[in-house]
Amino acid sequence: MASAPSPTPPPPPLAAAPSLWPWRIRAVGAGLGLVYLSVFLYQTLAIREGLDPWGHPPGHDFLTFYAAALLARAGQAALAYDPLALFATFRQVLGVSALDFPNPWYYPPFTLLLIAPLACLPYVVAIFAWSLGSLAGYLVLLTRAIAPHPLTLWVALGFPGIMANLAYGQTGFWTALFLGSGLYLLPRRAFLAGALLGLATCKPHLGLLVPVALVAGRFWSALAGFGATVAVLVSVSFAAFGLDTWQAFFAILPLPLRSLQGDSPRWPQMITPFAGLRLLGFGPEAAGLAQGVITLGVVLTIIWFWSSGRASAPVRAAALALGALLATPHGFDYDLPVLALVLGWMWQERGQTGWRRGETIQWWLLWSLPFLGRGLASTIGLPITPLILLLSLASLARRVAASPGAENTCRSADHRTA
Repeated sequence: MASAPSPTPPPPPLAAAPSLWPWRIRAVGAGLGLVYLSVFLYQTLAIREGLDPWGHPPGHDFLTFYAAALLARAGQAALAYDPLALFATFRQVLGVSALDFPNPWYYPPFTLLLIAPLACLPYVVAIFAWSLGSLAGYLVLLTRAIAPHPLTLWVALGFPGIMANLAYGQTGFWTALFLGSGLYLLPRRAFLAGALLGLATCKPHLGLLVPVALVAGRFWSALAGFGATVAVLVSVSFAAFGLDTWQAFFAILPLPLRSLQGDSPRWPQMITPFAGLRLLGFGPEAAGLAQGVITLGVVLTIIWFWSSGRASAPVRAAALALGALLATPHGFDYDLPVLALVLGWMWQERGQTGWRRGETIQWWLLWSLPFLGRGLASTIGLPITPLILLLSLASLARRVAASPGAENTCRSADHRTA
């Protein structure tokens, strides 16, 4: 008796089998990218009485970066951590006497080293340099390194995470650029990779898992580069801005933690398990306990992925990026540009090992998450973003569990000789 034919595997997300797909993807990607750019230009240039058409500062959160850069350049870096001094600088930049924009500066002092040059530019020019410059680097990384494919640019241009970051003038592109470049170079130039990963600590809560992964994977050269970069940044910022700036930074750190204890109108914008549970009505204690359990699970998963030799380089990288978003109680939708890297690494892995049933839908769901997650959380109070991130990490874990136990051949030279 003839054996039953094996089931046909599902097509990958960018499969060329349907002849209409490529031009549709190009058209949709170009159209969405044009919409994102148009909204960005409108909110940046259509200024009336110092504010954008929605009554916010042009560049939104970027105003905080620019004001902090002005204070650092004026030799008053410690005042960046004084909300009253910072808000006075806001009003000075915009020429607005009354401004309701309570957005303190929480970044470590070494971040001031990286943004200080912005203070040399006029405010609107600095917005363009910050947002569009980082976007260009982000797109080059995606199209040339992470997922070199004829359709990558168009899928990336339409990715809703671009709009989330452009709208807020935030660090999402920079964080993705440092993290993605470091992980791309890890098997090739380990020390340089570690140095780039060290730059990701400018957003500290998104860089906490990096040393865990490097130690678990025994990437000692990369760990040395990571440590050297952080040490240099701390030392130079200490020399440039003084001890009082670091004291001011540590003094303000409890403020964002206290903000998680009360009710917040920003729960729908946040992407973490803690925020999702708070949006559903759970108290801070229950949400904090659940976040702690999830964080521990994420850390153990990253250690497993990076130490076992069962996970390929793209899977390890995707897991680390997803874990960085899940392991902290404090994260927003403008941090989601890193998901485009995850999608690229998933494409690499599944292009080599095949697509399983349901993974194509999951891939597109993750692509749409910056729009879909914020929309459902804001309209009906349903926080699907942390759930989808957890399911995506679980999908990678399922692949790792089913993979052979042989040592991964993609490890770096310093790992093989350790």
